[in-house]
Amino acid sequence: MILVVDDEPAVAMLIALALKRKGFRVSTAHNGADAIRVSESNRGDIQLVITDVHVAEMEGATLMKVIQENGAVPVLYTSDGGEAAEPDAFEGFDVLAKPFSIETLLADVGAILAQNSSVS
Repeated sequence: MILVVDDEPAVAMLIALALKRKGFRVSTAHNGADAIRVSESNRGDIQLVITDVHVAEMEGATLMKVIQENGAVPVLYTSDGGEAAEPDAFEGFDVLAKPFSIETLLADVGAILAQNSSVS
């Protein structure tokens, strides 16, 4: 299962649709509180979180700290580029700049999942 978190419903829907067409089970959330509820009700099933750097009710990094209290889950951040003022803020994390193509999204998701399955 992949959890998609974006406070822009059209963006979340587009990402979810692309992932579903590739056979992934997907849940979406439009703010931090919803994302936490989804992660708690699917504990152990979430293989990846795709979240905007800035989501309603909390920052993406704060959201991931809460989600990962129950175990490590890889994350792919999406960003509109407004974080350029903090160049080191996402060092060590996968960040996909908006706008992005579906092909790039799927390639990044595949790479992250392959990397994490080989670590397990």
